[in-house]
Amino acid sequence: MKYNLNSATGKADLKFFWPFLRDEKLPMFIAIVGILLSSGLNLWAPLLMGRAIDTYVVAGDLAGLWLVAGQLVLIYAGAFAASYVQTNTMGAVGQRVLLKLRNAIFKKIGELPVAFFNENKAGDLISRINND
Repeated sequence: MKYNLNSATGKADLKFFWPFLRDEKLPMFIAIVGILLSSGLNLWAPLLMGRAIDTYVVAGDLAGLWLVAGQLVLIYAGAFAASYVQTNTMGAVGQRVLLKLRNAIFKKIGELPVAFFNENKAGDLISRINND
């Protein structure tokens, strides 16, 4: 499903979820920095490999090639670390937002009149809450 934030429903969804995301600004910023850092490092590595081939492999300079190999190890380790931080941070944000959303649903259900539960089947309500 293609999601368009410019559509009316996308803006409405963002407005709806904003209260649940409001307290997550710092973790989301950290995750965005992790994404950018990981992407940047993963893009930098092929450029470094190309320079190594053009400079050190063509010239037969094994010492220079080992230097570039060490740099590549550091680049990929940094990209892995940034990706790990981003994944764990966004996972934690998702879990906290889901907890807030479930608590809001539970509170809303507690505020509904008894007549609502007489008119609707419990299984239908539970299914709708879980799936929606």
